[in-house]
Amino acid sequence: MSMPSLVWKKIFWLFKKSILYFFSYLIINKNDVILSLFPKTGSTWIRFFLFNYLNETESLEIKAGIDQMNAVMPEFGHKSMLNQWRFKSSPKLIKTHRPFRSIFSKNKIILVIRDPRDILVSFYHYALAKKEFNFSGTLKDIIHHNEWGLEYFFEQFKSWEKYAGLIVKYEDLKADPKKSFKEILSYMDIPVDEEALINAIHRSDFNAMKKAQETSEEFKNKFQGNFTFARSGKSNQWVEYFDEEDINFWNVCKQKYEFSFY
Repeated sequence: MSMPSLVWKKIFWLFKKSILYFFSYLIINKNDVILSLFPKTGSTWIRFFLFNYLNETESLEIKAGIDQMNAVMPEFGHKSMLNQWRFKSSPKLIKTHRPFRSIFSKNKIILVIRDPRDILVSFYHYALAKKEFNFSGTLKDIIHHNEWGLEYFFEQFKSWEKYAGLIVKYEDLKADPKKSFKEILSYMDIPVDEEALINAIHRSDFNAMKKAQETSEEFKNKFQGNFTFARSGKSNQWVEYFDEEDINFWNVCKQKYEFSFY
């Protein structure tokens, strides 16, 4: 593709995103719940759980797939914001990977965090596989990236921290999904059905997620090879990737942003 074509493609993309953000600002309601989290922190897992849970408790019989979930579980600034919210027993859950904005100040906010070092390892594999990114760099490039890197994580986290009514650790979700998902349901004022809770956890586990992604047409169009969102989900995987320089940079950032969760 020629350089002018790439420029026009970028301009069109920016125009399209601007329109979608404009409509998102118009559509959002104070009763909506915001799910804020950095990429690779469990957004697909959490939304797939809620999708399966509400699908059962409301007897909607929507096909349990990733594409179907993305269509009814909106993301701020995405075309999914234009779709009808299907679930009567739950407030609308809106995902965002962006920093806090004042328009969210009246909403309930769930902030999900994960060890940032593990996030960046996962995001590195994600960036290599995503066609749109056309990324072929190293983990260090990700760690120091202006829009994807460690400092950006801290800036985004700090923008949300004081507004979050519920902070959920990804590692706690992994260790005790029943407890953590029940906390999310309760915070959203969704009635807790124990049987449906267990069923939704089972239908959203690691193997179920991988299987669902394998049948996702949207997923196949966006990523190369055999990449899946549910790549490993391991904690402390950063130990196998970070060298001394990376660890030192982590410690500097952690102190600079007064981050004490990990």
